Amino acid sequence: MTTFQKILVAANTEIDADPCVPRAVDIARQTGASLTLVDVVPEFSWSVRMTMKDHKHVHELIESEKHEALDRLATPIAAEGFNVSTEVLKGRASVELIREVQRGDFDLLACDAKATDTPGPAFFGETAMRLVRKCPCPTLLVDPELEGPFKHVAVCVDTSTGTDVDAELNSKVYRIGEEFAKHHGSRFSVVHAWAFWNEQMLKGRIPPDVYGAMEGKMETQIAKLLDDFLSQHNRHASDEAVHMVKGEPSEAISGFAEREQVDLMVLGTVARSGLSGIIMGNTAERILGKL
Repeated sequence: MTTFQKILVAANTEIDADPCVPRAVDIARQTGASLTLVDVVPEFSWSVRMTMKDHKHVHELIESEKHEALDRLATPIAAEGFNVSTEVLKGRASVELIREVQRGDFDLLACDAKATDTPGPAFFGETAMRLVRKCPCPTLLVDPELEGPFKHVAVCVDTSTGTDVDAELNSKVYRIGEEFAKHHGSRFSVVHAWAFWNEQMLKGRIPPDVYGAMEGKMETQIAKLLDDFLSQHNRHASDEAVHMVKGEPSEAISGFAEREQVDLMVLGTVARSGLSGIIMGNTAERILGKL
């Protein structure tokens, strides 16, 4: 695995063993990447600042405690020979992490999928979702309950547009997923969700044989575009590891992930600019909301 060379790790020093730290170290072990461990001290709200006379001192104490906790995390990592540094950021977590990514030109951000104190049943927390929307580098969202190597890595590609920018994103997604799968010795799948345009509207308004022919032609065209892409990676759409799943992407992909017990999903969030880019981003968000 050679993709990542500078990894920013959003460590949660409030818990005993943050799972994203060993995940990041494992990647660095394969790539030789440098590691920067950070934690974020949120700014006190105006109500706290108004009612707590020594709020500045308390804020400084929290910052000092996080510095010490990060140093404790970094010490055994450095002892293994890794290039590791630490830093405490101040402000809103998602904003400061993105700023740090930009300042340090990091090529991977690793963080927990959901903070331990985040309410609600959603798998991804608000910070994770904001990072997915806006972080300029790949973001690894780590499930705190998942330990050991990944058993099934799946990559989501969309080759139906035929545009160069989407092709570049598909290649990057494929390469990252394949490298994770090789490193962990895991099953590797390629998933392409497709749907017939306005299926429900058309299905009852045109003869079944005409509709079936149109749907079959569309599926053949999509398979051809997918095959053209996969041929660059010595695979074909007919391979056992390649899955064209029919349906709305969020339902089709989340259904596949559940059926096939995928424990690492690699997907692109935004490829195109303008309105089509917004739609692509919303699609990725809906997929994440269902995973």
